[in-house]
Amino acid sequence: MQNFWGWWLTVFTTFALYLLAASRASRPREARFDRLALVSYLVTALGIVLLSLVTGAGELALIGFFAMIPWVISGWLRGRLE
Repeated sequence: MQNFWGWWLTVFTTFALYLLAASRASRPREARFDRLALVSYLVTALGIVLLSLVTGAGELALIGFFAMIPWVISGWLRGRLE
């Protein structure tokens, strides 16, 4: 459980630092650029989950899903609101 929360906190910190840096940027953010980062994160997440399922490590697939997919959904919804 510690490893799960450690990775979850790592992702949260990365997003928080990105949002802090983006809010201080002098030029406006482009939604297309944000979507590219989100899609690459989604591809990474799905790759980890699928590889875990193929190798028979269902528990790792479950952990990967719940650790990464909520951030993808959050980023996608935030992008739609802006």
